[in-house]
Amino acid sequence: MATIRLKKLVFCLLGLFCFMIQSCSSIHKNSISGLPDPASQDESRSILASIREKNNSLRTFKGIGKIELKNKKDSFISRTAWMGSYPDRFRIEIFGIAGQPLISLSADQDNLFLLSHTDSNYIHRDDPASTLEELLSLPVKVEDAVEFLTGRIPIREHATSYIEKSDSGDGFILILEENWTGITEKIYLDEKKTRIYKVEMFGITGALNYRAELLDEIQVDGFRLPSHLVLSNENGETFKLRIDRYFANTPVTPSMFTIHPPGVTK
Repeated sequence: MATIRLKKLVFCLLGLFCFMIQSCSSIHKNSISGLPDPASQDESRSILASIREKNNSLRTFKGIGKIELKNKKDSFISRTAWMGSYPDRFRIEIFGIAGQPLISLSADQDNLFLLSHTDSNYIHRDDPASTLEELLSLPVKVEDAVEFLTGRIPIREHATSYIEKSDSGDGFILILEENWTGITEKIYLDEKKTRIYKVEMFGITGALNYRAELLDEIQVDGFRLPSHLVLSNENGETFKLRIDRYFANTPVTPSMFTIHPPGVTK
């Protein structure tokens, strides 16, 4: 009986081993096979270098505009103002119809602050991986928001990059992949490969975290910026930001990104 149990154990282990090999082969195949020739990868690296250089002298900003928050059931439209300091300081204020403050949200490096002015609800969280999900219902990193609002594009960690023609035939897609987790980001380019109009961010499971659409480019003090930013996911949750006024390299101080509890002033 002991011999029979041992044989069963060996076969189970062999089966598990074969399954792991097949799974690893599948992952390896998905992330490596079918890639374009080295010229495509060289071109992708050149474009990534250009993306990293764009607006690299734009360090601080302030803006005024309108936001729309929307899901499958509800929508909310409001005036808003924001400011940021590259790479990881960002604050946004949302106002009511009469101009009264409704919500203040700020991220200062590892600190996240949220204040609801209507009920005095206050949150301060020390979170190195903080996102704007409390406000946007989307897992958008603070650094990503700052990148988009300075006309840049966040670039995920990757082992391989390449370019392929869009399935719709409208431009090209620059794809970033990790060896084991697969696609981490897709950057959509126009036919000339000079303008980025959409970005998609993926999680470690391969599911879409969110997409960003960059619409109607404008120029402010020599910097090229989107006048509309639309963030969305597959669940119908959408955040739209319209930029009415934008101030580049305007003075800001670290204290501006700290929100204190109601009744506390410093």
